[in-house]
Amino acid sequence: MVAGPLFNIRVVEPAEAGAVAAVHLPHFLCLAGADVDVSQLQVARFVDCGMTLESPTRVRPFHAVLENPSFSPIGLLWKQIYSTLFPPVHSLVLLYRSSRAANITLHLYLIPRDLSLAQAIDENEKNYQSIRVRKPSKTKPLHFGSCYIVSSSSSIEVTPDALEFCNMTVHPLDPDMEIYTEDLRDRLNLCLMEENDRGLVWKATVRPGDVTLPGSTPTRAGDIEHSSPSTERHTGGGTRKTMSDHLLDTLKNLREAEMKEFKSKLTDIKLEKGYRSHIPRCDLEKAGPVELTELLIRYYTEHYGVEVTTMVLEAINQRELAERLRRATMAGQE
Repeated sequence: MVAGPLFNIRVVEPAEAGAVAAVHLPHFLCLAGADVDVSQLQVARFVDCGMTLESPTRVRPFHAVLENPSFSPIGLLWKQIYSTLFPPVHSLVLLYRSSRAANITLHLYLIPRDLSLAQAIDENEKNYQSIRVRKPSKTKPLHFGSCYIVSSSSSIEVTPDALEFCNMTVHPLDPDMEIYTEDLRDRLNLCLMEENDRGLVWKATVRPGDVTLPGSTPTRAGDIEHSSPSTERHTGGGTRKTMSDHLLDTLKNLREAEMKEFKSKLTDIKLEKGYRSHIPRCDLEKAGPVELTELLIRYYTEHYGVEVTTMVLEAINQRELAERLRRATMAGQE
């Protein structure tokens, strides 16, 4: 069983024999118990002919020492088949707020304490423009195969209902759990608990500011703007249209065929430096004017979303609509 990350260590320049005295290979096993047989922790070395195993020089609580190493891809394995007592595993909880789902949708990962796996998950979430909700991530040591549930005093929907803590070799990059709430006005208390005895494993309090997406700001204390078209209110009691409203009004003027052409061109338009991601075609496919407005603001912010819209409108020969949008939004800023 994999017990830590795999390393491919290379010596940049030729070195004399013995120049590297030792390497310290991290593992995520909890070896605190006196009954744990640390001799079952082995160094796996991968070469052309396959895998070979050797014993580390010393085993420490969070790493194993291999002295006078030679270098090929190496990592730590636990010889589970020979072990009468399998040690618990140090683990982490990672939490992300999805930018492509309704209201507040969180992705929760429960993984072994392997920072290479955590980095891979982080990069995968960033590809989907999710943000990390930074909360204490350590849990108490857990056992593979145990199941866990998420509970809260707030109204939440959790999919799936229970989560099995799995070894990293079969761990997908997709979210372990999706946590959904319609609103987050004050705080969201989350508890990860063992399914059978309800023992507390991890807890965190998520506040509105923790899950604010780039380009959006809280509308008032204890509330969050969910990047939806809205109306700006003023102390005089009147209202005026915001950039979001003008953007929505413009898109509503496009007929079905024109909307289809708009979406097609939107994925090809050249973006300014700093805006690397186009809105995915799968998100655009069934989006109506309201959903499309939300996507434009979410990906590009209001100001640049309007600019992108005018560029696309001009590219599909909707110059009159583009000019009306440009004038309306410029007037709204005066």
